[in-house]
Amino acid sequence: MRLPSVLTSITAALFAASFAGTVLAAPTGGFIAVLDDDRNNGNSSNTVVYYDASDMSSPLFAIFAGWKNSNTQIVIGTPVTTGTSRSLGSLTVDPNTGMTYVLEVDRDGPIGSVQVNGTNNALFGVPDNTEGDYNILTFDFVTAYNDWSANQGGAYVTYVSQGTLADPGAPAPAPGEHDLRVDNIQTYTAGPANANEVFLAGLVNKVGEVARPEFNDFPPNGVHGYIDTTLDFIGGDTLVLLDRPNGAVNDAAAIAALTDAEDPTVRILNRLSTSPGGSAANVPGSTEGGFDLGTTETWESTIIGQPLMDTGSPGEYVDATLVTKDGVTGLWIVENDQPAGTGDEVSFFEITNLTGPAGNGLRQFNVGAGTTNFILDDNPVLDPLSNDGDVNGVHVNPLTGDIFIIESGNFDTPQDEPSVIIREVTSYDNGVGQIEFGAWGYLQLDLTALPDDDTFAVDGRRTVYDYVENVMYFYDFDSGPDPATGGDFEFDWYALDLDTGVVTQAHLDADESTRGFGTEDHYEYFCLGANCGAAPLVGDLDGDGFVGINDLNIVLGNWNQNVPPGNPLADPSGDGFVGIDDLNTVLGNWNAGTPPTGGSAIPEPASLTLLTIAGLSAMGRRRKKA
Repeated sequence: MRLPSVLTSITAALFAASFAGTVLAAPTGGFIAVLDDDRNNGNSSNTVVYYDASDMSSPLFAIFAGWKNSNTQIVIGTPVTTGTSRSLGSLTVDPNTGMTYVLEVDRDGPIGSVQVNGTNNALFGVPDNTEGDYNILTFDFVTAYNDWSANQGGAYVTYVSQGTLADPGAPAPAPGEHDLRVDNIQTYTAGPANANEVFLAGLVNKVGEVARPEFNDFPPNGVHGYIDTTLDFIGGDTLVLLDRPNGAVNDAAAIAALTDAEDPTVRILNRLSTSPGGSAANVPGSTEGGFDLGTTETWESTIIGQPLMDTGSPGEYVDATLVTKDGVTGLWIVENDQPAGTGDEVSFFEITNLTGPAGNGLRQFNVGAGTTNFILDDNPVLDPLSNDGDVNGVHVNPLTGDIFIIESGNFDTPQDEPSVIIREVTSYDNGVGQIEFGAWGYLQLDLTALPDDDTFAVDGRRTVYDYVENVMYFYDFDSGPDPATGGDFEFDWYALDLDTGVVTQAHLDADESTRGFGTEDHYEYFCLGANCGAAPLVGDLDGDGFVGINDLNIVLGNWNQNVPPGNPLADPSGDGFVGIDDLNTVLGNWNAGTPPTGGSAIPEPASLTLLTIAGLSAMGRRRKKA
């Protein structure tokens, strides 16, 4: 792209400003977020539970999602206030801030209907709510961590930011009853008082309500059933979502250009405003757009395509993960609806358009005459043509672009532990629009010298990838029970070092408070601060490992635009607008990383013919969205 002629020079002041440092606040290091949507189990259900990745023996703290509704009921002859649990679906984390985004599925009423509030909603601080949609919740990890480290003495606590702990007038438990409202059990029960609840206002916010597909496991526009989803973070104002319902009745108008009305959709969830009330009126029958009841911001949902990995057959997607590399953005997707013994499929859904389906779709590979999938093998290093792999999940290294596929051992004969299949990606764009692959790798979880209180193979469906240390964490739900060690309804952690093949951490019954309802995208690694080692380069917008002219062009090509329609890659500041802050991010990290192979000498920022401050003003800065 040619630089605009108005961009004629860069002043010393702008150059100096571009190197202005930022102050890093605690916490720092690697962390893992676990979404717990289970009910009636332990002391932290309906929460996000956080771990320090360097020690998985026990969680740090949990943040309770809050109530969706409330009422009064009679328990042992005593009127008590109880809450209605939320239905949490998936989570993702802003890697720059640790802010955790959680998707909740409203499924108790017709699409667009208004929730009938319980008798104690005000007491519980429950916001008004639209039914038949997705709620977007944010969990403030940093604020909770700072309170935990400063005030809780390292003890495991459950943070509550909504509910009766904020209201001294709330009814107390009857004598001998245990206050389990935060525990997501709907009544009081006998037992000791729950001492680990800490109230800290503002940790959880319902920022948006967005439209979603109908589910046809119940009558359309009636009561809606369970849906499992994958949520990923693209930028400060943009999330991407893969719906995976058991059959979907999608918005016919929105997907008219697509070919399979039964296939799940890829959706962009976009923040329109940091204030509520900005959604357009919902069109009856539409599954795009958003609502505004009880939100702190305005978000909308837009369908941008369907994976269509099996022609004429609804996809049964197991997992997906987002990557931006070599100027290409998209989702690695794995599915398991191949006939038994023929292997599961792996494809890459490329995202080039955030406002609609045009241009998005499966990207070709440079193997198999330009195919858009490969069939998984149980061990492709030994036999790359067996087509007998059973997929449990997929991860990606955001630095190298390599993919890591969890292959299940549950269906092997004999049953064995899960393995990690590594497929090197040498380029996401080989010059002719294809992804180019390198070598295969294979490691199997080896527990022969380690204790285990479960007689079954490790469950490979719950895994987390630490790209900084190159470690794969297995979160194994004990199928027990083993009376000697607990077992049933508890989780073990195993950390497999992918460089050495050695299990570096093994913790039995590390957390009995979570159960991980569902199978995918409920667990995520993130790293904060300067000690993240091989964290992605700040300013490397195209993901090629170098901050240079390509990254500058991404910013300049979207200059003065709100995001969207501007490219979210051009907004590293995450403020929803492409401007001076984003330019400073690139210039402040200029020449960082390794120059592309064969690249010419890279000019210093001061020698670039780019911008004057006056020129920036002359370009007519648009007003950012409120």
